[in-house]
Amino acid sequence: MACTFRRNATTEQLDDPQFLLQTIREDAVLNHDYPAMQYLVLLSALIPTSTAVVVRVFSLMNSVCTPLKSSLKQQTLEHILRVVHCGPEQLTSAQLDKAFARFKQIKDRMIDF
Repeated sequence: MACTFRRNATTEQLDDPQFLLQTIREDAVLNHDYPAMQYLVLLSALIPTSTAVVVRVFSLMNSVCTPLKSSLKQQTLEHILRVVHCGPEQLTSAQLDKAFARFKQIKDRMIDF
């Protein structure tokens, strides 16, 4: 199978994990002769090679969920983490005004805007 990869695949294809998984999944020899081995190879693709992403998210969660904010609901915390993790570095004035208007609209607030 390794020889088939080298003969038929370009360097870019060999660098692409999706191409490798698809080739392993469709390989007739591996599927027929070694089905358990094929299953293990495909299963091994699910195992993360690093925990850096998880550590980063936990660090981000610790900075967002301080003792003063410990009563946040799970859904609210998830939304804040998504905005902080995936959002832009800075919000524009229009985005801030829209968020402020939405915040004001959701329910009566005890503060005067």
